[in-house]
Amino acid sequence: MSAVSHINLFPIGDVETGAAGTDLANNLGMEIHMPDGKKFRLVRFNGAAGLTSVAGRAFMYSSAVAATNLYDVTPVTGTASRCCGVAPTAVTGFDISSQVDLTDNDLFWVQFDGRAEVVQGDDGNTITAGNFVGPSADADTGKVDTTTTTYTNGTTIGRALETTAADGATPLLELDNLKG
Repeated sequence: MSAVSHINLFPIGDVETGAAGTDLANNLGMEIHMPDGKKFRLVRFNGAAGLTSVAGRAFMYSSAVAATNLYDVTPVTGTASRCCGVAPTAVTGFDISSQVDLTDNDLFWVQFDGRAEVVQGDDGNTITAGNFVGPSADADTGKVDTTTTTYTNGTTIGRALETTAADGATPLLELDNLKG
């Protein structure tokens, strides 16, 4: 399987790949709220080119889909992207090490609230603890990089809980109940 498999991640069974993922299609948008405040939503990847290294990437609802596919997502692509969730890098007590690659129509979980690590882009910006963080300004698909002291409704992904300047780092953010 080249796609995301969340075996034993949540007590609702496996998340299936695009080829076999019709059983869960009626559950797209389903949310799970964890005791530690983290919230997750089941979504479907819309990307013919696929995506590797999914953990920590930020996603937005796809504008290229019909209104019936409300939970189809693609990676954020610029500072105006309205993030709807982040693919988790770790969930305490659960193994998500198989969350590696996505192909078109794969079903997977994004975290939309609570503390999460997000992959930093290569724009050279320092993400400063306490600042608000948004999508990367260039072609760093699914990464964050913009940082400001001003909250921007829709494009703010969360507030940084630590400072980092390293490209590809995974700073910890407090996600902002992302709706996309």
